[in-house]
Amino acid sequence: MERILVTGGGGFIGSHLARHLYLQGNFVSVVDIEPDSYIEEKHYSEK
Repeated sequence: MERILVTGGGGFIGSHLARHLYLQGNFVSVVDIEPDSYIEEKHYSEK
C-alpha cells in the first residue's frame, strides 16, 4: 500500500485516476482548486 497524492483530482481524469489507485489498495489523498464535480465518494480511504 502506497500513500498517493493526486493533484487536480476533482476533474474527470484526476477523479478516475484517484479511484483506480484506491481500488488497487493505495491510500489516496485528492486536492484541487476547483469544486469536485466528478468525485462521487467524498472519502475514498480510511486505511
